[in-house]
Amino acid sequence: MKNYQKVFGDPAFKTVLKNFVFITGLFVIFDCIFGMIIAVFVKMELKISKIAKVLIYLPVVLSPVIIGYTFRTLLEANNGIVNVLLRRIGLNGLAQQCLLILNWYCM
Repeated sequence: MKNYQKVFGDPAFKTVLKNFVFITGLFVIFDCIFGMIIAVFVKMELKISKIAKVLIYLPVVLSPVIIGYTFRTLLEANNGIVNVLLRRIGLNGLAQQCLLILNWYCM
């Protein structure tokens, strides 16, 4: 309780709170306006709007691909980072061929 009294009694608290609300409100308004402009731009039937659609949707498609390659690198049977580290610290029994066992992920 003393911590709350100390924070709310601090003279800088009001200034910090006011700045926080102002900056947050400014960014929310900016994001909404910027999002609307992008939506209108993408909705137009221009050649460049097709490129914009691809660039906007590209992170949605690339994320699962990058995550898949990352986990494949980590869990590879012979040279996977996880198995190599387990073998180096002497835990050979815990090193598994994760990607070769079909039901491994269904435990």
